[in-house]
Amino acid sequence: KLNLRTMAEVQGKHDQMLQNSGRKVCWAKRDAYFECLDNNGSDADNTCSSFKEEYYNICPGSWVKHFNKLRLQKRYNTGIQKLKAATGPGMVPASVLEEQAKLSQKVTNTEQ
Repeated sequence: KLNLRTMAEVQGKHDQMLQNSGRKVCWAKRDAYFECLDNNGSDADNTCSSFKEEYYNICPGSWVKHFNKLRLQKRYNTGIQKLKAATGPGMVPASVLEEQAKLSQKVTNTEQ
């Protein structure tokens, strides 16, 4: 339930992020979480839960959504570039296309 107190807390969190020090803290939490995800692969859900919690608690929700979307887009684009470099046009294996389709769907879902 949204009331005046929670609205004030949300506005206070947003105002803090507009200050340089608040942005730097948010970015540091984002970077630590994303690094953990990159380094832990399939075990990332268990290993990175504390990083995720800090990231989601410190950064405004709109920023989290934006950063997560950018990360997925970057992973998708990097995968496409690697494929083009490794196989040439028209020679992409079906398994790779499926993986890229999954990433593309995740990007689409974060836009909604």
